[in-house]
Amino acid sequence: ARVWGFLNLQPRLWSAVSVVCAPSDLDDDLLRKVEGVPIWVVGWTGDGVSGNDDVVTQLKKRKSGAVRYTRYKEAPAPPDPLYRD
Repeated sequence: ARVWGFLNLQPRLWSAVSVVCAPSDLDDDLLRKVEGVPIWVVGWTGDGVSGNDDVVTQLKKRKSGAVRYTRYKEAPAPPDPLYRD
């Protein structure tokens, strides 16, 4: 997911990060770079093979930096009625 790639390029730019629907396998290098950065992951169970569960598990292994996780069982409908179908 591109958000993780951008975060990897500029890890010191952010005071906090919110990631929406971007499951990924995070490598140890990225986890070290984002040590201490609070991250809020939002997604649903249909994101990727296991949703964002694996990402959140990896992030929680860091020594510092809060992890917040909002996990929907069903993807919420878009707020704009034009895109609800």
